[in-house]
Amino acid sequence: MDTSEFATAELGFDEKLRTVFQSSNHDAEYESQMIHGVLQSAGIDSLIVGDPVLPTEFQVRVPDHQFEIAQSIIESAKLSAEDE
Repeated sequence: MDTSEFATAELGFDEKLRTVFQSSNHDAEYESQMIHGVLQSAGIDSLIVGDPVLPTEFQVRVPDHQFEIAQSIIESAKLSAEDE
């Protein structure tokens, strides 16, 4: 069972999860948490995949049917942050 199948089963999602964000930057965990929070605030189910002990890459995954709206929300949040 791959990670997305496990995560789907764990959270009760009936569909495949898609990665809407991924990063290996030094602040990838922080970025993932921020994106996860923005998505949750917008009513989008999401989860963070990554290991804070051995940080190599962090991902934020969402259910397939919410993928496009999640991308739009993330893009809007980035634009808002740039305007500040």
